[in-house]
Amino acid sequence: MEFPLSTHQERLWFIDHFERGQVYPDAPVYHNLPLVLAGKGSLGTSSAHGALQKVVARHDVLRTCLIEKGAETTTRIADTLEVIWVETTLPASTTALGVLDHLIAANAQPFALNAEPLLRAEFVRIGKDKEKRFWWLITLHHLIADRTSLHLLTAELAHE
Repeated sequence: MEFPLSTHQERLWFIDHFERGQVYPDAPVYHNLPLVLAGKGSLGTSSAHGALQKVVARHDVLRTCLIEKGAETTTRIADTLEVIWVETTLPASTTALGVLDHLIAANAQPFALNAEPLLRAEFVRIGKDKEKRFWWLITLHHLIADRTSLHLLTAELAHE
C-alpha cells in the first residue's frame, strides 16, 4: 500500500536529501533512535528475533519506507518485512565502555530512506561471559518512531 507523506515525513525526507552529501557523506544519522535493552541470562537470539518479528508484523508503521517516483515521494507499507538482524560476540576482554562504543557505532549507521527497512536490530554478547550478559540494540529511523513509540515497543517486546 502507498500513501502520501505526512507533513512530518516530508520534513524528514527534505532534511535527508538536503544534508546527504552536503553536511554528511551519507544520510544524516541524528534521526536514528536507539532502543537498548540489557540483561543477563539465557535469552536466545532466536526468541528475541521472533518477538521483534511479531511486533513488526502487527504494526504497519514499522514496515514503512519511502518510495521516490520522479518528483513524487510516497510512503509504502510492506505486507511483510524481515528485520535486519545481526548477532555479535565481542571479545571476552571487552569492557562496559567497549560495549557502549560498539552500540554507538552500530546506531550511527545511516538508513537509506527508500531502499531498506527503517529499523534494524543487533544482539550483542561478550564471549565467555559467566554472567551471560547481553545487549539488544534496535535502531529505528525517526520516520517510523518517536520516544513514545520506543516505550510502547519495549512493553510489547516484554510481553512476547
